[in-house]
Amino acid sequence: MVVGSIPARGKFLHMQNIAIFFNIDLLLILIILASGTVAAAMIARKFSSISAIDLEKIQIEKERAQRHHLLEDRLRRKLRGHGKVFLVGFNLVFGQMRSAGKLLVQKIVELENRYEEQLKKAWKIKLSTEEKAVKLRAMVNQADELASNEQYREAEKKYIEVLSLDPKNIAAYKGLGKIYMFLKEYDNAKEVLKQAIKLNKKDDEAYAELATVETNLGNFDQAETDLLESIAQNPDLAAHHIDLGKVYAAKGEMEKALVQYQEAVKLESANPKNLNILLDAALDLNKKTLAQQTLDALKIANPENQKIEEYQTKINEIKEDAPL
Repeated sequence: MVVGSIPARGKFLHMQNIAIFFNIDLLLILIILASGTVAAAMIARKFSSISAIDLEKIQIEKERAQRHHLLEDRLRRKLRGHGKVFLVGFNLVFGQMRSAGKLLVQKIVELENRYEEQLKKAWKIKLSTEEKAVKLRAMVNQADELASNEQYREAEKKYIEVLSLDPKNIAAYKGLGKIYMFLKEYDNAKEVLKQAIKLNKKDDEAYAELATVETNLGNFDQAETDLLESIAQNPDLAAHHIDLGKVYAAKGEMEKALVQYQEAVKLESANPKNLNILLDAALDLNKKTLAQQTLDALKIANPENQKIEEYQTKINEIKEDAPL
């Protein structure tokens, strides 16, 4: 039978069968296609270029667009690897969509609207504000646990589910940021962490996580900026100073790195890990006195450290103490 002669309902069902064949969530496809179709129509009708759109003035649409972007990215990963077989089905689907015209688009939009309405009704009517908060916390905790067990895609799905119910859930955005860092999907990580910061500009953890992304990308200047902001928001967290010191070390600014390591040790004087980092930096800079003081503190904090004798030998080999 010629594709163009298939009735509109038959085309819609054929599209559904292809989606099921590839084990892809049909609803996810329809939501994305509807979003893209509607957005394209609006842009073509009202704007001469994408740069003319001011999404800052339409916050609800901006948040919705970001959720759809996350869904679209999940779909793209599902489709990856199907090769030529998928391309044939993909072309067939869109060929049918073109011939079905406005009727098919209308059905897709109606399906998306019905789904969102049902979700909102179930969420708003059945649960009180307190119950919603409890449920959201439980969902975030479930996602955190999945992530800790390295079930990253399942955790991603759960975080996105949280955001579908609460688009301003900062914990979910930060959780996604960590997952995308583990998966080395740095563009996605930056996007969700920046959204977390927009929701709370005083979130020192989000700045620090964003700095980690920039560090992994080799953007040390931006990482420095982000970490300075994280320290400005929370100067008493030793980990921020350690991270900033590592960025300075990567930039070859060891004296600045040393200052940050010292600050971290002041905040957590019995932390063996931080003492080790400071001791290594002091030895690299031939600061004999500082190295000895740090080693003495390390002996108390971690007397079983197997490198204590090695450290003492290195300190004794420094002939001239560099100025502090």
